[in-house]
Amino acid sequence: MTRARTLRFGAALIAPIVLTVFASSVAAQHDHMDLWSTEPGGGEIVLAYDFDKRIQVFESFCAQPANMCLYTTINPAFLAPEEDEPDDGFSPIDEGTRVSIEIVAIDAALTLNINGNRLNAAGKSATLGTMPFHTHPSWQLLVPGGELGEYHISYKLKTDSTAYQESQVFSNVITNILPTPDGPTPTPTPTATPTPGCPGDCGGDGAVTIDEIVMGVAMALGDPNLACGAFDMDQSGTVTVDELLLAVNSALAGCPATPTPIPVTFDEIQDTIFTPSCLSTGCHNARDHLNDLVLEEGAAYNALVGVTPNNFAAQRNGLFRVDPHNPDNSFLLTKLQNPRPEYGSTMPLNQPPLSADQIQLIRNWILQGAKP
Repeated sequence: MTRARTLRFGAALIAPIVLTVFASSVAAQHDHMDLWSTEPGGGEIVLAYDFDKRIQVFESFCAQPANMCLYTTINPAFLAPEEDEPDDGFSPIDEGTRVSIEIVAIDAALTLNINGNRLNAAGKSATLGTMPFHTHPSWQLLVPGGELGEYHISYKLKTDSTAYQESQVFSNVITNILPTPDGPTPTPTPTATPTPGCPGDCGGDGAVTIDEIVMGVAMALGDPNLACGAFDMDQSGTVTVDELLLAVNSALAGCPATPTPIPVTFDEIQDTIFTPSCLSTGCHNARDHLNDLVLEEGAAYNALVGVTPNNFAAQRNGLFRVDPHNPDNSFLLTKLQNPRPEYGSTMPLNQPPLSADQIQLIRNWILQGAKP
């Protein structure tokens, strides 16, 4: 009843949500900070950004009566790649080299969380990882309710290897001011001619969720990693504002009943999705177990079903990694479908996204009770 009640009041809520997710989708990119060195086997450690050093954080919660609000994001990631080609003039850091980060200066409202270490003052440090690695820090901002602005952090990179020199000082701007959305202004009357089906129902479960609306907005903004035919109803290759509004109408009014999905076994998911897509270096193998999640055969099921995720926002919202019979409350599916910024990066990380058929396979397994 809770979801139905939320959508019933959604006529007043969905319009600002659509506008907000335009801004959020722009900011929720998979930003990277790649680590290299200036010479083969030595030299200075270098951080190569693939973004403009400005990091967007999003409201997680506000505590009363203190009226303090926490803003956070998990992107961007520190990446020390093994196979990627470095920029001109840079070289890969030797495998096995341990790299750490040390705070040089940081505004009082900021905290950088690295592998459970809270860095909130000059001189504090933590290990990023041992080559090769990728680490997802949590960038956190705690300020009084309603306070918006830009905050600053500076840091340098070091290693215990005598072959390398510590880096220069790098700086980032952390902001809780949402960017201005680009693109057309939504119009009140949808005009797209839909193909048969339920607009916006990417999962094919007979309901359109807010996360699916967010996915549709990201597609409308041109995200090449996403594909959902339920949004591109006229099969034009692009998602229009009118098609987004059709999906919003589906969220408010509901979709026709869908047939019972084809039975799915967990072994099928393990063999076709987890094993080939989730066990690469730095991810969900037994050695690296990113976010304490191991998806190797024999361990994956018990690590997923009925287990609370590590993500704070997901915990607050009552999600499980897999909630049997309830795909919309299953964090696993959320992470595969362009999650909201507070939920972190889309998985699989640094790999092609799962196909719509693969995501549907997982959804069907959860609908059927997530049996072993």
